[in-house]
Amino acid sequence: MAWEYLNDSRWNIRYKIISSYLKDKIKDKVILDINCGIPTLYNYLEGFSVYYANDIIPIEMVGDKLIFQNIKDEEVDIKSDVLMLLGLGGGEFLTDDPLESRTERQSLYRLSKYNPDYIIVETIQLYEERCKVMTIIKSDLKNYIIDYEIMYIVHPINDFYHKRMITMFKKK
Repeated sequence: MAWEYLNDSRWNIRYKIISSYLKDKIKDKVILDINCGIPTLYNYLEGFSVYYANDIIPIEMVGDKLIFQNIKDEEVDIKSDVLMLLGLGGGEFLTDDPLESRTERQSLYRLSKYNPDYIIVETIQLYEERCKVMTIIKSDLKNYIIDYEIMYIVHPINDFYHKRMITMFKKK
């Protein structure tokens, strides 16, 4: 499976960071997790009304409030209170990997037209260093402020994929 590394407990740090941030913010809210791979964050959150997720690779995960769509990000059109893009990839700038979307940033902007209360973006620090992916997003999300940002490491560090960053945007 393409995203099996997400089942490795070392990656739970990102879900713990995000769930801690969202803890008191998502009661009865709609969550949209675009290009999620495996929607593991779903298991860390409570109190939301529904959790939508998509990816091009089908999954077998189920949950009472989980709705998974086996579609590309450019096909997603859901109004949400919390919009997430975890693992902003290098598909647009750095890689020809067919599993990495070339349109996820544009999809993030398109879905932000619904004015979610929060937008959460996670990426590899190297993508920010080389391509300024997060700097571009920060500049483009004019109706949002940065509410919280953190750099973190998935241990042990095996390669550049393990140095990551999360930015939590809040609607102005």
